[in-house]
Amino acid sequence: MQVNCFSTFVRRGTEQAMVLQSLTGTTLHGLQSDGAQYVVPATLEVDDIDPATIEVTHFYGLDEVRYEGAWHIALGLAVKWPYLWLHSLRMRNTLAQRWFNLWPLRVGDRLDVLRDVVKASEDGTHGVGALELMSNRHGNRWVDHPAWREYQRRLDAQLRLLADAGDLTTNDYFTYQPTGQGVRTLDERHDASRKHGANWWVQVALGVIALAAAVFTAAQTGFLKLPTVLDLQGKKDEQVEKPAANQNAPLPAAAAKASVPAPVLSPSTSPAAPSASSARRASAPSASGAR
Repeated sequence: MQVNCFSTFVRRGTEQAMVLQSLTGTTLHGLQSDGAQYVVPATLEVDDIDPATIEVTHFYGLDEVRYEGAWHIALGLAVKWPYLWLHSLRMRNTLAQRWFNLWPLRVGDRLDVLRDVVKASEDGTHGVGALELMSNRHGNRWVDHPAWREYQRRLDAQLRLLADAGDLTTNDYFTYQPTGQGVRTLDERHDASRKHGANWWVQVALGVIALAAAVFTAAQTGFLKLPTVLDLQGKKDEQVEKPAANQNAPLPAAAAKASVPAPVLSPSTSPAAPSASSARRASAPSASGAR
């Protein structure tokens, strides 16, 4: 059965608000508050009501829709937009609840339970039980989970074990509080986890360094060929090839004429160089005259 009812208030200046109950002719009958609850009978004429002072609360299932003023009431009831919004929210919650019910409720180890108890105690909760832990973990969705009773039983068992070990204290085995030993246990576990994480990162860094050294060693020995990232030797070869190509390039016409060597005359064609036979004929008379 779903709740579906209205509650109407009328505010009259500085006086207490009046809850309307019935209408007789033009007279409204209702109750006023005495400071604690609405028990004081009161009447009000319809003509004396200011439409802006009317407040209506619609209790629609587990939700509430509040209207302030007659025009707001008429618009909300005519358009129905608050109820469309409520139905969309309910559909979303239904889908989220069904998805939540598909997964099992995990208690975790005793350190997880101890951590939750310590956190609740730090938030100001005096005494924590299994139901409080369930609400802190999952809100109110655990109420509709099909295995919530088994989940509560396992949580109670973990809490009892922690109390027997001295990490928690209890008087009735329904509410628990952390002890100094429990806080030290959490601190020691936190330090151990931190050191383990630091050692893990050191091992990862050493592994990366060893892998890089192995790759470079294999590349140097020729066992592994790596793609060339920066080829300095190729740039040197290009610089050497460019001058050689410039030397083999054809010269311009003027440069070619200037670079042609002068013709070299052979001894047989040179006019300044006499032959050996003519030299002997010229020296023969001089020799005979001398005799």
